Amino acid sequence: MIVYLIAAPMFLIASYFIKDQRTKTAFMILGGMSLVMYFFASCAA
Repeated sequence: MIVYLIAAPMFLIASYFIKDQRTKTAFMILGGMSLVMYFFASCAA
C-alpha cells in the first residue's frame, strides 16, 4: 500500500521534467492512478 504513496510523487515529478508530450501525459496518468489506488487501499484496510 505504501508503494503507491511513494510511486505517485515520483511519477508526477518525472512528468514535470519530461519534455515529450505523450510520455508526460502517460506519467501524469500513472501518478494519478497511484494516488487513486492508495486512496482505495487505505479505505479497504
